[in-house]
Amino acid sequence: MADYSGLSDHELLGLMTEGNQLAFECLFDRYTSAVFKFCYSILLDHQGAEDATQDVFVKVWHKGNLWQPGDATFKTWVLTLARHHCFDVLRKLKSENKKHQGFFQNLFSFGSSHQEMNSVEKSLDQVQYSDQIKDIIFTLPERQREAVTLVYYMDIQNVEAAGIMNIKPAAFDSLLARARRELKKKVANAKELQARGLNYETK
Repeated sequence: MADYSGLSDHELLGLMTEGNQLAFECLFDRYTSAVFKFCYSILLDHQGAEDATQDVFVKVWHKGNLWQPGDATFKTWVLTLARHHCFDVLRKLKSENKKHQGFFQNLFSFGSSHQEMNSVEKSLDQVQYSDQIKDIIFTLPERQREAVTLVYYMDIQNVEAAGIMNIKPAAFDSLLARARRELKKKVANAKELQARGLNYETK
């Protein structure tokens, strides 16, 4: 069996567009976690995010030839596909008048190397609320939640994240700053409640 793990995204896409299923599977393995996390940050539903992830990669299989290396990285392109698909899903749910609810059960299990967000999680650990970071981010407005997920849990640069969200870089920076301020405020609230012997509850 051929080993494609050392090939670039561009090389894998070239093989995939020729019908090479192993090249597609390599791309799937490389990016499925990132796509799932991002879908989950929008849909807030585990099964819905799994379904969306599968649908996105079906689109990759059929439309992979549309990606051009000079336009954006493959990761940025596939996350843009994921965002559009998830909002299509939400629009359909809304049109059917269904309630759409969920919890951040697995979003952060993949970890993050970003120092600032790690410090937020560490603060929660110190007040015995490490699990509550999921609920805290759940309470953020949708676009702030997207921005936090892209930058701090998927290591996407601000400029690329702005492109995925279809906003200007300056607007994205402002959005992310608001999200950080809100997170820090909620973490401080959790620490204060713990000091008073009370349980932290998101609202």
